[in-house]
Amino acid sequence: MLTRTENWALNRQHQRRDVNPTHLSAFDGVMDSVKRDWWTDKYPENFHLNLLCTLPKYHWRGAGTKLTCWGIDTAIAEDAVVAVESSPMGLSLYKRLGFKLIDTRAVQVDGEKEELLVRIMVFVPKQKGD
Repeated sequence: MLTRTENWALNRQHQRRDVNPTHLSAFDGVMDSVKRDWWTDKYPENFHLNLLCTLPKYHWRGAGTKLTCWGIDTAIAEDAVVAVESSPMGLSLYKRLGFKLIDTRAVQVDGEKEELLVRIMVFVPKQKGD
């Protein structure tokens, strides 16, 4: 897995041409605030599941569940919470596995009507939440 700094460096070396820079900037701003408000301040000991995705031919076959359960099991072994920002597609999976919705943030570019809702969710192992 690449660190945020490595991702940043790769993005600067190979500029993406498939993304609107204004939208990406708005998204990055929201994600920075989520990191600060939730993962740095309230849940500093966390395993952050980032960019969990499966190929379409594996949708609804348990691959996402297995990947998420691996993250949960790893976090439990380290006495940490599991942190995710859910897309609409992953929301039901995370709820089914016991994640709690703790916040919703809207990504919106000034002057545009459309917005993207990002659901901030956390899985707190029982021994940590008691």
